[in-house]
Amino acid sequence: MTSYEDRPIDAITKQKFTESLYIIRGKDQGLAAWHYILVSIENVSSLRNQLPGETIDITKFGRLVIYKTKLSDNKQASGWGTDPPQMFKTWIEDQYGTKINHSLIPKKKKIVFCLLDTASVDENVDLKYIKDDIRLCTMQRAIIEQKLGVQFHYHRQEQFHYLKLTDDLQSSLARRAGLKKYDRIISINGISVQGQTFNEFMELFDSEKDRPTQMLVCCPATYQFYKEHHRQIHINLSTVKITKPVFASSSNNKTKNNR
Repeated sequence: MTSYEDRPIDAITKQKFTESLYIIRGKDQGLAAWHYILVSIENVSSLRNQLPGETIDITKFGRLVIYKTKLSDNKQASGWGTDPPQMFKTWIEDQYGTKINHSLIPKKKKIVFCLLDTASVDENVDLKYIKDDIRLCTMQRAIIEQKLGVQFHYHRQEQFHYLKLTDDLQSSLARRAGLKKYDRIISINGISVQGQTFNEFMELFDSEKDRPTQMLVCCPATYQFYKEHHRQIHINLSTVKITKPVFASSSNNKTKNNR
């Protein structure tokens, strides 16, 4: 990225839902260098176990991010120095849907592994499809401001919405209603969220707070099966499980950073 023509215009390497985006800092040919790579969940532990200062082949742990320049050349998302240019940081944030605080990345170690954007599954999620796991879950708050016990996320590359459960809320509305970690969100109160941006999704969710929240969700394996077979998930499928509606027993609202 030494000239205007080197600037990225499109990401060639698309992030899969099983991959996390990392920046690796270290030395290449004796000079400070950085590389962006996409690491699958099965390789994360091996990457983290590498010792600082150890020489590694980063391609054994993941895929180098490749981008297209203004001259339509394909280049690696790598460069010399301890930090990517600000323009490149902004582009990465836009393409991969993550806000990165590069100033918090330590610079003293020869090799630094920094998690930037996580996969939308973890090593405990079974991705083998056996049968449909589609649920219609209904939750009723005691007050509008009450949290359900979920955090919403968006996979920008594959364009789907998913959720994580708040770990310290075993009795949350979400858990009691039958929602599971990494569930893909299909609709809210009968309104499909497929194709919506994250901002549009949040506007819809917030606009429905004065009503019971009804979410049509499915597990990652079911979502991928339907996607690969070009089939749509909807509420009228015979395999949809309608869970028992749950109601808040109090208006207590102690949690932060969740919905």
